[in-house]
Amino acid sequence: LVNNGYRVAMLFDHDNFVRTPASCGATTCYDDSLLVLIFLVSGSLPLLLSLRITTTWMSLPWTAGLYAIFSVSGIGPLSFVHHMCVLAMYTSLAVLLFLGVYRIEYDLRHRWLDNLMLRVEMASDRAQASLQEERLREVEERLAALAGHSEVDLGTRANSRIGGNRSVRPIDSDIAGAGGVCTVPRPLAHSSAGGTSTSSTAGTTTTSTPESIPNARLVAAMAGRSTDLRRLSNMVEQIRSPSYGLRQFFEDCIATFPELTLFFALGDEEDSSSSGNSASVEYQRTIGALFAVYWLLRLEGDGKRGFCFGYDEQWHCRPRPEAPNKRRVKFYDDMDWACVDGVVRDGLCNSAERIQAMLCLTAFHDIMKVQALCPRVAAAHAPYHGYQAGEVVGDHDLALAYVLEHHPNLLPSFAALPPGSRAVILFTQSKMHFNHGWFVQAEAPPGPMLQQFKAVLSKATRSDLAFYFMHWLTDLSGAEGRPLAGAEKFTLRFPLSVLTSFLWSIPYLQKLAKQSESSVVETYLEARHRTVFPDIPLPRGDSAIALLRLVVMAQSGARYISQAFSRLTPQAQEVLAVELARTGIPDQSFARSPQHGGPALYVYYGPALLQHCSSAEEMEFALCTLSAVYSTARHFWPTSLERAGESVVIEGGALKANGSAIVSTGSSLDGKVMILEHKSAMEATVKLISIPELNRMMAEGSPFRAVELPNGSPWNMQAMRTGV
Repeated sequence: LVNNGYRVAMLFDHDNFVRTPASCGATTCYDDSLLVLIFLVSGSLPLLLSLRITTTWMSLPWTAGLYAIFSVSGIGPLSFVHHMCVLAMYTSLAVLLFLGVYRIEYDLRHRWLDNLMLRVEMASDRAQASLQEERLREVEERLAALAGHSEVDLGTRANSRIGGNRSVRPIDSDIAGAGGVCTVPRPLAHSSAGGTSTSSTAGTTTTSTPESIPNARLVAAMAGRSTDLRRLSNMVEQIRSPSYGLRQFFEDCIATFPELTLFFALGDEEDSSSSGNSASVEYQRTIGALFAVYWLLRLEGDGKRGFCFGYDEQWHCRPRPEAPNKRRVKFYDDMDWACVDGVVRDGLCNSAERIQAMLCLTAFHDIMKVQALCPRVAAAHAPYHGYQAGEVVGDHDLALAYVLEHHPNLLPSFAALPPGSRAVILFTQSKMHFNHGWFVQAEAPPGPMLQQFKAVLSKATRSDLAFYFMHWLTDLSGAEGRPLAGAEKFTLRFPLSVLTSFLWSIPYLQKLAKQSESSVVETYLEARHRTVFPDIPLPRGDSAIALLRLVVMAQSGARYISQAFSRLTPQAQEVLAVELARTGIPDQSFARSPQHGGPALYVYYGPALLQHCSSAEEMEFALCTLSAVYSTARHFWPTSLERAGESVVIEGGALKANGSAIVSTGSSLDGKVMILEHKSAMEATVKLISIPELNRMMAEGSPFRAVELPNGSPWNMQAMRTGV
């Protein structure tokens, strides 16, 4: 510091510094000494400033004060410009040094924290891998025993090496914050709740021969597992309590339902599912569905906020966002919560047993998406919904139903329920062949849409149907696989109007127990028309049902239907009036527009074509196309009274994919031709193909017909302009 101060002083006052003491006056010597002293003091500032940031503001007035004292005392003021320049130079140096040291310390601290978190995460992963390996060794031992036809003790080796209290990995280390990962920890290989509570244990089937075992891996994975009924009862009692938080509910689910471990029972060997997602994703979706049950039972408290906004990394319900235009906020404000609450009340009937049944069903309803767990049909149960003896049931819903019907003890949560709760769960797994979207959009005739559904309902009650719809609602709520983010499938992905229509239609479906399929559909269509057009009377005549269905199919474009239909040619109007009024059920017809004979035709994705329309002209164009498709299909399936109970589906994916170009008279069709290809005895497909592809199909003798639209229709005019 002395050396630096001396060198800088020489730069500013070289003449005084090169003099000898004998040749200089006292004042000059004092000036030289003062200059050196000032530089020594200011030169020490970098060292002081690099230690504490507060010294920056203390040293500047101190140095300035020292300079003033020396000047006033008469020691001999130096050039003010000299002192200020030097002081500014050293102060700047001090600030730069401090910032450099502070930045280095900041980086070191964060690197140390990152390293520490990485070591903790690696240790947790190693522990989890060790537990999974231990479980896999046990599974392999049991499989080897089964393969050798030896006696297998499925109840005594219930993961004795793993403590009952270690049910989940540490939650805080698995949950990321806002905008990050919104998943939950997976269960450990064993999640028993302890040996003191009442439980139902799996693995108690009376036979152990390989022929009688539906799936050896499922048997081994569930061996000795139990459901803690006491903890399950406590969950039901506390689930509406303000003090019962989501985190406690999650931990109770992991400890209560052993079926949740099935998603990971096979490790990474079988990490795929029939849905195309990994088993880990299906587990997250299942937890999301369980959270939806929790939220829907707390609608009067924090359930709405949790459903819409989700939870943070501390498992606290997120507050309502400030921005009013966000989709989550819009869903929260516009959703018909009274309708949702009605479905919950009708489905659960405020019964503890039905709430238990809903939680149990939600916990295991998707486990058969892990294809390695699907059962094989035994000879005694064959044929089972088309599956013969020895065949693996690939449909995950049917696979679960097979296990529930013939091997209920393999799923301890189901085995622990009373007979009434088992019955309602079996009802939800029945093969109903019911597409709710068809009903809501009036997409199909009553026969293919409701006939099988009504047959299943004959064995159920009104509350059982509401239970089924609540299960559908919670299942779809968790479909995004991000449980802590709320019900994103509905709040961000699903159109609110469609969801409202789904919920609004449920009371009409419940009338199927006492009314015919056609009567229920007609009542629903009339109610929807009154909702859309409260001041317009219901249509009458032969085209009444066609107009009612088209209004429901068009959704937001319903206001164009009447005008567009009136502008169609008489032939096109007649085709739509007849085809849309067929029921597909023998001895049934609509009261407003009775039609007989069959088979009934329906265009899959027909509503999607109408929903592309934004004007009456485009709607007219879409109705022309729909009429032409029906007319072309009648060449393959002529009308006959003997086939009144049959239905034919026309796959209209091309109408949906190219809807905007099809309905717009100004859009180019790229030289393509619309055809209807005959696929099977009950199926056809609409296609838009090029001329070379058309020639190829003709050369191969493929069964198809070109779709002929009425003369003068906009599509024909567009086709003429494009040279087709």
